[in-house]
Amino acid sequence: MGKKKKEQEWPEEPEEFVQAMLGIGEETYYNYRCSQCNYEEQVPDFVVDELAAFDELPPGVMPELECGNCGGTLKCVD
Repeated sequence: MGKKKKEQEWPEEPEEFVQAMLGIGEETYYNYRCSQCNYEEQVPDFVVDELAAFDELPPGVMPELECGNCGGTLKCVD
């Protein structure tokens, strides 16, 4: 007799169920800081991922962003 496969446990709330099915969970943020004015901003991971893909950056290389405060360069500090 083989091992019985454990059944997948799904959240009871419909909204949680949909989020689990779509792979949606708590959002992750990256901390960015301007190299000129030291302005800091938290940027959602999906934004960073989209920009990295658009710029065709290799895995692990973080995109640089434009500072909304002074126009300088925001760099990831994580």
